[in-house]
Amino acid sequence: MWIHEKRGSEDPIDPIMMERIGGSAMEFLIVLAIIVINTEAIAEDIAPLVIIIIGVISWNFFLFFCE
Repeated sequence: MWIHEKRGSEDPIDPIMMERIGGSAMEFLIVLAIIVINTEAIAEDIAPLVIIIIGVISWNFFLFFCE
């Protein structure tokens, strides 16, 4: 990148393509994380998980409506 900037040549990396690659990689990682979740562990501790989910949803609504 530094050489291309000094020469004044065109940017060799397409920012739109990099955004697409990054988005695809993020979706792939999210799907893999969901696949490896241990459902037995979640079933044991469902109450704290529900409390956290309700808190996060409430916080998002608060920020959305108060902004």
